Amino acid sequence: MSAEFKLLQLRQYLCGDALKVIENLGHSAASYEAAKQRLERKYGGTRRHIALQMEEVDNFKPVRLGNARDFERFADLLDLMVINLTESGRDSELTYGSLYYKLIKKMPESMIASYQRWIFEHNTEETV
Repeated sequence: MSAEFKLLQLRQYLCGDALKVIENLGHSAASYEAAKQRLERKYGGTRRHIALQMEEVDNFKPVRLGNARDFERFADLLDLMVINLTESGRDSELTYGSLYYKLIKKMPESMIASYQRWIFEHNTEETV
């Protein structure tokens, strides 16, 4: 497909603020490239993706002791964060970064105490 046709298709599937970002562009191949760049800058990219996941961590309710479902959801969230931060080269957040402290606040005190004991017994660095 031509870039012009792709731009028409793109406009068809956008609405609201996303459409406003590209609505003043023309209908050329250059306009299509500009539209992709504008949308990527505003809505895409690794930085934005990680920021959204950090927001998800902020909004996550603390894990209730003995609630397997809470713990499973928490583990899934941790898994995604570890993968995405590692892939983006921001794995320093997994040790003593802001993410680490946000996640600790989501855990019950007894779990943190058990984790601290395990860290000490295994002579391991604290990480997510």
